[in-house]
Amino acid sequence: MQAIAVVCLAAALPGTFAGASIGFSDHYREIIAELGFLGLLACWLFRNRHTRHGSLTFSWTRLWLGGLLLLGAASAFWAVDLGFFASKYFLWLAAAAALLVTLTVKLDFQAMIHLARGLTLAAAYISTVGLIQVIFDTDIFLQTAPPSANYHNKNAAMQVIVLAFPMIVFLALFEPRKHWSVLCWFAMALVLAYAFHSRTRSAWLSMLVEVAVMAAALVWLRGPLKTAAREGLVNWQTAHKLAVPAALLLAALLVNTTAQGWGGFFSKVSSSTSHLQKEIASYSAPVAKRRAQRYRIWDDTLKMVRENPALGTGMGSFSHNLLTDTEKYEVFAPLRVHNDPLEIGVELGVTGMLLFAASGLGLIACLFRLVRRGNVETRGFFILVTAALAGSAVNMQFSFPYQMPLPAIIFGVFAGLILRAGGGSKVKALALRPYHWYAGLGATGAVFALVLSFNLMWLHTLFASENNIRHHVWNNPISESLPLCHRGIVQLFFRLASAYQEVQRHTESRGVADSLDRCVPNSWMTEQIIIGYLVRNQRWEDAVPVLERAKEHAPLGVYRDYINLVAAYLETGEKAGVDKTYERLAGEPEELLVKQKGTLQALMLFALQADKIEDVKKFYRLAYLHYPKANLFDSKMMPAVRALPEAEAFFAWKAEFDAANSRAP
Repeated sequence: MQAIAVVCLAAALPGTFAGASIGFSDHYREIIAELGFLGLLACWLFRNRHTRHGSLTFSWTRLWLGGLLLLGAASAFWAVDLGFFASKYFLWLAAAAALLVTLTVKLDFQAMIHLARGLTLAAAYISTVGLIQVIFDTDIFLQTAPPSANYHNKNAAMQVIVLAFPMIVFLALFEPRKHWSVLCWFAMALVLAYAFHSRTRSAWLSMLVEVAVMAAALVWLRGPLKTAAREGLVNWQTAHKLAVPAALLLAALLVNTTAQGWGGFFSKVSSSTSHLQKEIASYSAPVAKRRAQRYRIWDDTLKMVRENPALGTGMGSFSHNLLTDTEKYEVFAPLRVHNDPLEIGVELGVTGMLLFAASGLGLIACLFRLVRRGNVETRGFFILVTAALAGSAVNMQFSFPYQMPLPAIIFGVFAGLILRAGGGSKVKALALRPYHWYAGLGATGAVFALVLSFNLMWLHTLFASENNIRHHVWNNPISESLPLCHRGIVQLFFRLASAYQEVQRHTESRGVADSLDRCVPNSWMTEQIIIGYLVRNQRWEDAVPVLERAKEHAPLGVYRDYINLVAAYLETGEKAGVDKTYERLAGEPEELLVKQKGTLQALMLFALQADKIEDVKKFYRLAYLHYPKANLFDSKMMPAVRALPEAEAFFAWKAEFDAANSRAP
């Protein structure tokens, strides 16, 4: 269990001092999680190679979890991309290895303490880094997106906090070394302060659920806890009574102290709550009211599930579907669904969702049995595991904890502990021979070598890309011999291409597009890199056919290719092309046209150029309705508008319209 805790802690650390402007620290965590637990499994097999008798425990929960893992492996045969499949399934293998290793531990009080210590240290470290970013507004870390705690995303950092928070409570109550248990309250203060500054509402809700579960447990176990406190088993001596208010005071200080001084607590809570209310209200509003993006992602996800309802499109396929079938969907390029059950539905269909639900219900049944028996320490531990999984279950409805390495392996550890303690309905004795152990060791070693080799290739690509940016050189980072492409590399190379375009290195940017096309053929992102290269170099004639093709595959409501195409036709003097493209764009559904203010601005400009004054009025009314506070004619646009033939007539009408609607000119 000490080794398990060390791997969990090690997987939380990378990112602070690794990864540059385009790096993803999650890749480092994936490697530690995958190789760490596969290595632990191999060590356990080797250490027990002389054992000649064993037991096989059967339970339905183990069967459902095993079936889900096997279904995920089988999806390689229908996965839309083997690289995306491998990069996602390796995470599942890490969680499965964590579960198998945990099934072998001697489950006693000391084992529980070891795990709680590891997760407490991980949570305290994450929170400390995040608070340094927030309070000091510092750039000493290489990946700074405050308050991301160098997880490149505050949601990802909070996914770990949600799972670790109840373990801090367990350690504060039961840590046998009294001075260390006092420090746990201060670790809790750091975690609570960071949770506030993250302003991650799904995590707030998840931690409130955890607190509710723990409060209910305190009421339920108040008698045994009082007895345990009298016997010295629960830490509630004088030092703890002083530590609790001191930790709460520290949390209050950290919440209110920022680079701007004191205050801001209630305004931040009010702002976050108000924003959440607007997002919830947008669910029932028409599309024209611009529903929250999370809802649009879920709508697209449900479309994918309906297209392949039985078995899905294979592990890792969600982001691939959005990249290659963009014309079907309203959003583009997010790597995750922000709802783990729905992501399983996309990748493994209804079959996978049913296995996932059955596994969850089985774990709940095991936990229900465990919290009703045993001594107060064991019951308290599994009650707090229940709180952690309940909070994470809420979090995974709005976020993506089990698409990330550390939450996935923590879930594997928790599930292994539950199954280890919960037992099974049947236990069968097994006779073991040396070749059984060596076969298992060989299989684990083969998987370890496979995971290591692919991760080394992916890491080489990552380092080469960062080196390109740092030294302003170009060496094609995607080797043509790279057999599979990691799903995170797609976003990485889009950023790489954008970085080259910013410094006017357009030839290198075009090379990135070629590399990305080998990685993910027919990607809309590839076309956007090529378009950026051609437009910035004013190669309008070359840009026209690429833009024509790209606009047919553009995500719903994204009209940048239409707008660039009109600009290209204007530059090449093809009036027929301008009229045709404008008419098609103007004929798009109104609820999609109003999604972006820039689309309406471009339409007004094109309509003025074409002397279509009534169209200009129509688009201005739409803009006024959906963007009442926006400056639609900024300093860059105004000179171009005033030079057009119908500009004066339009501005006269606009003055009357603004006056009638009490709008400032």
